[in-house]
This record gives sequence, C-alpha cells and structure tokens, in this order.
Amino acid sequence: MCHSSPAWSLRPPQVESQFDGPAPDVTAHNFTYDGKTVVALWFETDLAPFVVTNPKSRGGFPERVVPWRSATRLRAAHRQDLVRMLVPAARAPECEVLSGSFAYAPPAGANAYPVDVLGKWKLDVSVYVTPRARALWCPITGVKRT
Repeated sequence: MCHSSPAWSLRPPQVESQFDGPAPDVTAHNFTYDGKTVVALWFETDLAPFVVTNPKSRGGFPERVVPWRSATRLRAAHRQDLVRMLVPAARAPECEVLSGSFAYAPPAGANAYPVDVLGKWKLDVSVYVTPRARALWCPITGVKRT
C-alpha cells in the first residue's frame, strides 16, 4: 500500500537556507511492507543543478558545491558533469541512403575466390542527411580570418 504524506514539512527553513538558489521539492511516500512503514522520498530535479553552501568552508574555498550522485555515492560535480547536463545533447541526423554500390577486384594474378584482403575494394554511397537540431553547427578548422 502506498500513500503520500502531506503532513510532513519536507522543506524546513533550516534546510532551504543551505541552498544557493532554489531547493528541490520533496514528496514523502509511505509504504507498508511486512507490517512496517517504509518512507520513500521523491526529489524533484526539474530545477537542477542545485548549488549548496559548504558549511565546512568557514569563508574559505569552496564556498558552494553542486552535489552529484554516482550510483550510491555522493560527491561534488565535476566540470564535465555540469557541461553534459547543461548543454543539450546533439541529436543524430536522419539519414536516407539514396543509392550505393560495393565492388571487389582481386589483385593481379590472384584468384577471385577466396577473397584476398589485399584486393581492391570500392564502396560508393549517396546519402541524404537531414539535421534534427534547430540550428546546425559545423566547426570549421584551418580557416584564417583577415
């Protein structure tokens, strides 16, 4: 059996004051298992990342930290964690194969079968690519601006 517990105050001021910015909303769900009550806490993450003040800093460094959960471990977020979360993931484009051909030519003087890896291989494919992103970003390297 499961039911929410609206009687719980899950964001008391002393907890909310530890956040630099919004604190996550928390809902408690009580489950009865084997005659005992088990409480599960549901943390809303739609306002992530959450930044908490570091009570151990005492004015030193770091004053604030972004907590990050890795499996059952809690640690401070690394730069790549934040970048991965804040930068939208690139969606793979749609690709439609328009035509294609594959050819193999054995080396001179060799038998066609079995296939010799040293033969001449040729693959021609025409593909129509449609980006799924709203904007297309193509990095150009080696271009000098004057």
